[in-house]
Amino acid sequence: MTVDVAIVGGGIAGLAAAYYAQKQGLRYVLLEASARLGGKAQSERVLGYGDTPFVVEYGPDGFITRKPWAWALMQELGADVIPINETPERIYVLSGGKLRSLPDGLHLLVPTQLKPFLQSDLFSWPGKLRMLAERYVPVRQAAGDESVADFIRRRFGSEALDKLGEPVLAGVYNANADQMSMHATFKQFPTLEAQYGSVIRGMTERLSAANHNGKAKLPPLAAMRDGMEGFAVAISNELTGDVRTSSPVTSVEHDGNGYTVVTNGEAIFATSVVIATPANVTAKLLGSLAPKANAKLREIRTEGVGSVGIAYRTEDIPHPLDAYGVVIPSSEGRRIDGITFASSKWTNRAPTGYHLLRVFFGGPNTRQLLDLSDEAIAQLVRDELQDILGIQAEPLFYRVARWQAAYPQYDVGHLDRVAAIQAHLPPGMQIAGLSYFGVGIPDTVNSAKTAIQNILSLEGERT
Repeated sequence: MTVDVAIVGGGIAGLAAAYYAQKQGLRYVLLEASARLGGKAQSERVLGYGDTPFVVEYGPDGFITRKPWAWALMQELGADVIPINETPERIYVLSGGKLRSLPDGLHLLVPTQLKPFLQSDLFSWPGKLRMLAERYVPVRQAAGDESVADFIRRRFGSEALDKLGEPVLAGVYNANADQMSMHATFKQFPTLEAQYGSVIRGMTERLSAANHNGKAKLPPLAAMRDGMEGFAVAISNELTGDVRTSSPVTSVEHDGNGYTVVTNGEAIFATSVVIATPANVTAKLLGSLAPKANAKLREIRTEGVGSVGIAYRTEDIPHPLDAYGVVIPSSEGRRIDGITFASSKWTNRAPTGYHLLRVFFGGPNTRQLLDLSDEAIAQLVRDELQDILGIQAEPLFYRVARWQAAYPQYDVGHLDRVAAIQAHLPPGMQIAGLSYFGVGIPDTVNSAKTAIQNILSLEGERT
């Protein structure tokens, strides 16, 4: 069998690569080792409570629209996408054992409205003054990457790191803020520092300009109406090429004319290859084919992550659940990393009269929980929800999800590491997926689109 492109991996990256290859008229085969497509985008519909099902997510629960690629793809496919709900509060931070609101005008860690920031009870007065003094902190002169923790301490102070940087920024990446690369994760902040001399000044000016540009605003976050598994389904339903599940790739070989990819004993010849698997899987697959790239792939660490979807009757929850959820600083000493109020955040996630929560564990300070039984984790979660939200009732049901060694760690120097991997891949081989260019769905989609564009560019050079 001969194709233009062999795509290894049938998660979001692999599916998107197949879609963009198909749009360009390329013959392709997509090979997924497991029995299903979609990777970590998995949703379960739980019936038996009210007239609509609960929708429990095992992987991502939505995607941002500021990075346009996921939104654009779903619009192109005519998929059923819902916006994030508006809630009275955006998010709570557990501080001193109490739930405290983020002040209005706070964008991740940047205060852009003075009055609500000064009135907030989330920060101490010394902490507030230190954050506001960011306008006068000298611009960093050293070139190169730095950790998220170093950046936040340097510009905003230690309290900002504890209350926001560590649970919010590092929480998105399930990472230790002292190891996490600023340039690979939130490069907009060092960019604002370099351009404006202050992150607060730069963010304020950019928001002001955006509010006056007259463009229609998209919701900041969106999701699929019936669960994020629908994102993968929407793409796979459009594919007309050779898409195979239960087809693990056992070897990839390269000669001057292209690649021989072996799956289930069958050899497939491809002019180009897109490897859309996690870095640790890609390293094993490449073996001695690209030793320098392989060495750098093995430098990308992975960690586990877990969550518990847990359902209650509305009347059994004393808290109003009037926000998207709760982030929990490690200084609070809790045994969970955060809580999403799933049915407050999104419509269509719980029947009327019920609520669905999602509790996260397995972060830098709770890694050990990944080895506990489902029953032990569920009991621990119930204890934490009683302490934090006052819930004493038995849950209607719970679902435990855990992903061992599945979350890439963007350590300091990550972008240089990825650039070195790309530089040492054989001609015609591309990488795509969350291990390299961003852990969110938009970046994953864009990495697949870019991989196909690179293949087309290479083909153009050959002709």
